[in-house]
Amino acid sequence: MLPPLDPKALIGGAHVARAFVQAHRLAYAQIAPDLSISLASTDFARLLPDAGLLEQGAPLPQLLWEFVGFEDVLQNLLLGVETTFTIENVCREMPGGSITYLNFQVMPIDDENPGAGLLLIIEDVTHSSELEQRVAQDRNELRLAQRALEEANRELDRLGRFKSFVISMAAHDMRSPLGVIMLYVDILRQELGPAITPKLGYGLDMIMSQVNWLRGLIYDLLSMEQAEQGKLLINLEPFNLNELVLNVLTGFQAMAAADRIDLALQVPAKPVLLTADPERIKQVISNLLSNALKYTPEDGRVSLNLRQEAGQAVLDVSDTGRGMDASQVESLFRPYYRAGAPEKSRMMGIGLGLFIARTLVEIHHGTITVSSQPGHGTTFTVRLPLSQPSDKNPIG
Repeated sequence: MLPPLDPKALIGGAHVARAFVQAHRLAYAQIAPDLSISLASTDFARLLPDAGLLEQGAPLPQLLWEFVGFEDVLQNLLLGVETTFTIENVCREMPGGSITYLNFQVMPIDDENPGAGLLLIIEDVTHSSELEQRVAQDRNELRLAQRALEEANRELDRLGRFKSFVISMAAHDMRSPLGVIMLYVDILRQELGPAITPKLGYGLDMIMSQVNWLRGLIYDLLSMEQAEQGKLLINLEPFNLNELVLNVLTGFQAMAAADRIDLALQVPAKPVLLTADPERIKQVISNLLSNALKYTPEDGRVSLNLRQEAGQAVLDVSDTGRGMDASQVESLFRPYYRAGAPEKSRMMGIGLGLFIARTLVEIHHGTITVSSQPGHGTTFTVRLPLSQPSDKNPIG
């Protein structure tokens, strides 16, 4: 014998069922064996506000156009051939113009006796359908963006290869005439010998100075290209930094004299020994000197101070130019950045020198810093590790 029903439990269950129906926006109807609606819940008016929908006795396909053509499927449910039939994401326009998405599900009321009638459950799935559509739209937009990005990357790769080709060709084509110029300057010096006047000698020095500056610019462009491709290599060997600094400074003397700039050098008596790439270190010093001369006015001063400190070679390149503020210093080592117009238009650059200098110093496990104030000049400080006794091919 079944236990008696608890009225409080029945009331509680009814409240739970009502809350579930309201939260999920459900409605239901009982379908007679002749496919007419024999009973409909009051929620039908909320989900399907059609005037004729609640007319009892009307066939289901007549009241809900979604079931037109599915009469055979409904009959199979009544015969027990099918157990359930579902139509998902049906789009309906509500009287106010809003769009609602509904799921329809039909099943026998009694699984043991399917011919007794069917149960129709309607669920409002507007929110989840909109989310699914939004996700699908976002996914499509993501695919389009991914395709656009892939196309952009292909175009960038093509442009990068073309840029590398142009830079390589330009560097090659520029080197040849510069080599010819240097050759004929040497021939003139040899042919004229003692007959070279101070004025002519100064002119030849200026020609060589400008040729060296152009060669440095070409070297910077090639170094920039190699750095971008991760192919910037260094060839380590031991050398005396004192001699290298003096050699670099000599190449800038004519340029400094042209603007009456005092070019000073201070090196220690004891050799400063490095195991590094001398050509790359020369490039660093040349770029710093070129930058200092570029921004130093006539009758100014550019000085190089080399010393040893705490196991490091320390090189200061100082000028008496106009200096820089904090924002300029912060951007100084960016590629193609130039801190205002240089003092001398003949020294116009492309803003790669300091970027290349820092890149080369860091490859050598060193550091480069800058100290500057408007009106008080600028000092660049390069620190590089000294050679150690364990380094290969130590200087004897």
